[in-house]
Amino acid sequence: MIRALQVFGLLLWGVGLAQSLGSPPLQSLPPDPKLVSGKLANGLTYYIYPNAEPRNRAEMRLVVNAGSLMEDEDQKGLAHFLEHMLFNGTRRFPKQSIENFLEKVGMQFGADLNAYTSFDETVYQLRVPTQDPAVLDTALNILEDWAGSATLDPEEVKREAPVIVEEERARYKTASGRAQIQTLGLYLAGSRYAARLPIGDMKIVTGQPVEALRRFYQTWYRPDLMAVVVVGDIDPAQMESAIREKFSALQNPTPETPRPSYTIPSANTDRYLVFQDPEYPQTQLRINTLRGARVVNTPGAFRQLVLEQLYTTLLNQRLAERAKSADPPFLSASVASGNYVRPHDIDQLSASVKENGEALGLEALLTEVKRARLGFTAGELERAKSQLQRSFETTYNERDKQDSRTLADALADSFLSGAVPTSAETDLTLAQRFLPEITLEELRDYAQGFLGGPRNLVVLRPQKPGQTPLTPADLQKVVAAADARPVEAYQEAVLASSLFDQPPAPAMVLRENPQKEFTELVLANGVRVLYKPTEFKNDEVLFRAYSPGGASLVSDADYPAAMVIASVVAGSGLGPFDANGLARFLAGKQVSVSPLIGEREEGLRGQSSTRDLETLFQLAHLYFTAPRADPEIFNREITARLEAAQNRTLNPVTPLQDALNQYIGPGSLRGKPLSLEALRTVEREKALALYQSRFANAADFTFIFVGSFDEAKLRELAQRYLGTLPAKPEREAWKEVFPKPRYNAQVESTFYKGQDERGVVALYFTQPYPYSLKNTVLAAALNNLLDLRLTEDIREKLGGAYSPGVSGGLSREPYTEVSYLISFPCDPKRAADLVKATLQTLESIQNEVSADDLTKVREQLKRSREEALRTNTFWLSRLVSYAQYGDLDPNDTTTFTQIVDGLQAADLQGLARQVLGNHLQMVLYPESMKP
Repeated sequence: MIRALQVFGLLLWGVGLAQSLGSPPLQSLPPDPKLVSGKLANGLTYYIYPNAEPRNRAEMRLVVNAGSLMEDEDQKGLAHFLEHMLFNGTRRFPKQSIENFLEKVGMQFGADLNAYTSFDETVYQLRVPTQDPAVLDTALNILEDWAGSATLDPEEVKREAPVIVEEERARYKTASGRAQIQTLGLYLAGSRYAARLPIGDMKIVTGQPVEALRRFYQTWYRPDLMAVVVVGDIDPAQMESAIREKFSALQNPTPETPRPSYTIPSANTDRYLVFQDPEYPQTQLRINTLRGARVVNTPGAFRQLVLEQLYTTLLNQRLAERAKSADPPFLSASVASGNYVRPHDIDQLSASVKENGEALGLEALLTEVKRARLGFTAGELERAKSQLQRSFETTYNERDKQDSRTLADALADSFLSGAVPTSAETDLTLAQRFLPEITLEELRDYAQGFLGGPRNLVVLRPQKPGQTPLTPADLQKVVAAADARPVEAYQEAVLASSLFDQPPAPAMVLRENPQKEFTELVLANGVRVLYKPTEFKNDEVLFRAYSPGGASLVSDADYPAAMVIASVVAGSGLGPFDANGLARFLAGKQVSVSPLIGEREEGLRGQSSTRDLETLFQLAHLYFTAPRADPEIFNREITARLEAAQNRTLNPVTPLQDALNQYIGPGSLRGKPLSLEALRTVEREKALALYQSRFANAADFTFIFVGSFDEAKLRELAQRYLGTLPAKPEREAWKEVFPKPRYNAQVESTFYKGQDERGVVALYFTQPYPYSLKNTVLAAALNNLLDLRLTEDIREKLGGAYSPGVSGGLSREPYTEVSYLISFPCDPKRAADLVKATLQTLESIQNEVSADDLTKVREQLKRSREEALRTNTFWLSRLVSYAQYGDLDPNDTTTFTQIVDGLQAADLQGLARQVLGNHLQMVLYPESMKP
């Protein structure tokens, strides 16, 4: 896998001090006391960190401080190729034994077994269960073999090369891929980075480069350039002993080749790029500068990081306000700072604009940067500090509930960057020290240098007939004018002080029905409340409100308005606040609520910290009683959707999506993208009235809360803010306005669109199937089996696709049916053969399911449920389903496990025979292959 080349943001590991920050200041940050780390005599570094979430799991990493920059001329692409090859044979794990072993213990390729290659490093990732010491030992053996015992079998090299060709096709034979290549060429100009893109040269990749691969492996895969990371539910002392035993025997080559370092030369002047492509779907702007990378290893570096975060928070708030103004110059805009390539950080402004709105958007972005140099207001700074403070508090509150995957990735990055992995406990101490110190003057000084050096200015746009021409010279004129034009200082509007002048008095509880896994309340107005306190997170509450009906209860004429209005209301502010006022009021609070109107339901979704639970209830109340649909927000939403609708046909894959939509819902506009004509019929006042009608009867809603909260407090808030909502005695149900899919139709569609040598295969299968828990489990099992077999047959055996995708299962609405969608990009010359091969795989499943595959599917289902049971997201979805279907047991885990253990090969074969028959078959070829 190629790692994303543009990375923004900071390590999610805590950066703090475990001791007082008194005078004199410390010169370096101490590592987290829980972290066990060391270096073996051969130079290999190890990090071990005990962590409880998820339980019975360990995250492992082998980090190699070498990537594509280390390649010789005859090795371009081989750092990445080598990453692939380590999954295809080592001394103790021949061919695909690693993948096979992990799948048998319930892990999945991609989610639990993966790797990435970048310019500077290669990182291998494992997630394994820890209940069985033998499994943990085998996982360490895999890391050890990766580090020094790759076989690099010529036959496996030959077989893997087409997979990499298909990865290159999937990533870069698209408009977005072409845009990325050109922007990289601009940003990396004059450097070795530009000549060593990790995907490499396909001529080298396909040239049977066994000896060049072996030379790269022997030169750069050595212990003094490696780290082993283990984070999870493990005994640190035992793990340290095992690492020392297994990895001490690794030897560095003699002589060692010094690891070189490279930088990107600074530009002397602004550089411009106008990328135009007939398949690019939107118009985007980017303005950025590169600077030396900051390593957070001292209190001073941490303070500078806080200053940078404050600035980006402040500028993002201003950009968001500008986007919500009347006739905004851009549809959305944001600023981000973070690492780009190891020696360089990047500051970047990005925006989406209307077609032919590049000059206006670019001028507005530059204007806001100049305005920031005039300074921020005291109110802005106070809100930004509050917001940043709360983020540190949230990290601190969840310090014992962090996910091991996040911590393992942060430790890998610490090894590579030199940042100190310190404890989260004192992040808050550092923030409390530094945030009050930072002044408006200091931020104004920082703003003077932000995007102040030679800049990269990029426009990415569709290429269409009748479009206004645009050249780098045109952009240069816009920039010169914007740089010369004076700007006025920011003026801050006066805010209301609260969401409510007087909160309503609590209503009565009519009925209480304690269940095994949750509590159910019915309030005086008929509102139903389900809540489940958990200990999975220390400071998280998840929320949903559900009511049946949705867009199924409106006419086709009103359907477009139903699909648009919830987004308008969500962006328009609430009650006494417009959009910008609400954002200011909520700054420093960890809370969000948004309305939704779907095909068959309306409701709310949101989350909050424990402290901000009352604000969550207040927002929910106001989305019923005081929604807004401000004209400027409505216009922006319609404009954005019109742009998307107008440009969606530029995407070569659109005909496949349209054919699928027509197969699923023949002759209906429901469940499909809204057309230009449909969007132009939407009127703001009528749409708002439709929203209000959907939320006029709170008694038809069930409100669900899961997370960390005091039950008595939640009950009181529910009585006050939900029990007082307007209600009626009527109850609704969604209507069957959806045409049935073409269950027994065999449809084959061929399309010719696109300029790349890139085909796409898509097969869709659906059949009616009765709902039951057993059938749900069976359908999920078949989905996993399809994924296993297609990966083995289409990727591993044939090299026909990088990642064959499978999605599907059993659904209850609008019809109880099983469906599966299989899709993948491929060489268009092989598309017909790959369709046949896919159908042959499906036929083979109907005839036989091996004992190994049955074991893998069973274990994957059980491992997934095991992890899900300790998440608020899982329990929220279970209670939402209970609200929808009273026959569902929210905690069916025992029955679930029994069903999984009882799954037989004949069950999977029977479902496969029933579902994997008639289908929609779609193949996309490039226009050049059109007869």
